[in-house]
Amino acid sequence: VIVGGIVSQWVVKPIMPLMVAQIDQGHFMVKGMQQILIFRMFRLMRLVRAVRLMSSFKALWKLIQGLANCAPTMFSAALILIVTLFVFSCVGAEFIGKETWENEEVAKLVQTHFSSLPLIMLSLVQFVNADSIAGLYFPLIAQRP
Repeated sequence: VIVGGIVSQWVVKPIMPLMVAQIDQGHFMVKGMQQILIFRMFRLMRLVRAVRLMSSFKALWKLIQGLANCAPTMFSAALILIVTLFVFSCVGAEFIGKETWENEEVAKLVQTHFSSLPLIMLSLVQFVNADSIAGLYFPLIAQRP
């Protein structure tokens, strides 16, 4: 709240006469808004540069840069995981979702967790994280080993 007040006092109020001068039939001109965004970007860049030079923020800056540098690798790993889950959920839809189950409890479990592709993918994420998976696989394996 305080930062918002400071930003509006330092950025918006000095530029407001420029914006009002460029009103054309009740609409702001694009050029005036672009100038405001450029001024804001320059102020933000100066603030980031000043914070980066402070000795207490050097470790934080290194962590942020490390995260930014490894972002493509993390995105690739996430993409590989999503594609793998999708492929195995298609296999699960064929082998588990389309099967007829005699036990009503197992049939309800299959209907709840294996009725659609997104639900199967969510169940497989539960398997990947080992998040209470015994309730899912134990009834299935007990009925059809």
